[in-house]
Amino acid sequence: FDRNFKLYLAALIVFTLGNSSDAFLLVRAGELGVAPIMLPLLWCVCHVAKSTGNLLLGRVVDLLGARPALLAGWLVFAVVYGAFAWATNVEEIWIAFIGYGLACGLIEPAEKALVVQVVGTERKGLAFGWYNFAIGIAVLPSSLICGALYQRYGPMAAFGFGAVAALAAMAMLAGVVVRPLSARA
Repeated sequence: FDRNFKLYLAALIVFTLGNSSDAFLLVRAGELGVAPIMLPLLWCVCHVAKSTGNLLLGRVVDLLGARPALLAGWLVFAVVYGAFAWATNVEEIWIAFIGYGLACGLIEPAEKALVVQVVGTERKGLAFGWYNFAIGIAVLPSSLICGALYQRYGPMAAFGFGAVAALAAMAMLAGVVVRPLSARA
């Protein structure tokens, strides 16, 4: 694969290093007063937002292209992680969970569409293998990093790291060149 795809994979790894286990979001909600019995409902609302986002925002990916949509999704993610860091009450956490669901609803289709837009259709099977590998190798350390930051320095450091990682991934993604459809093989 060419430099563009390698840079895209590197950006994915950086983003994923900041996107820790969603369990930390639930821990934060509990810390701010969401009753344990309400956590499943909060999680359900998040996934309704995510599913709705997949349906509605997937069209945005088709209209704008995968890279602009992914940049927007990662920016929303950074803002939402900032909201988790700075939240002070239950209402803010509910809004942050809805925002998180919508961000994921935009990010997931854009990430996958960009794989094909960068490498083309001829090698997309192998490209998706590398895409999943890149995310897979960053998932475990992301939660270890978040957990260590959360335990030692608190939620502001843990979620702040995630927001900064998303912004760094955006900067890297800006360097990825997406070829026109006619140039993709």
